[in-house]
Amino acid sequence: MSGFAHGNALLRHAGLHLAEASSGKWKGQIVLSKRGRSRLRRYLFLVTMSLSIKPYTRIMLK
Repeated sequence: MSGFAHGNALLRHAGLHLAEASSGKWKGQIVLSKRGRSRLRRYLFLVTMSLSIKPYTRIMLK
């Protein structure tokens, strides 16, 4: 964390910052850029999912 000046730099490194695809009058959707480290995104997802599982579900999965 100390290698990044602010939180947005960390989001860009992981590819989690928002990007908009638009051209001229056409305005596209705002999506994740996914240009950063895919492995970092995967680990963040796994950690988030493990924290969001309810305690009784953890017992059932064992």
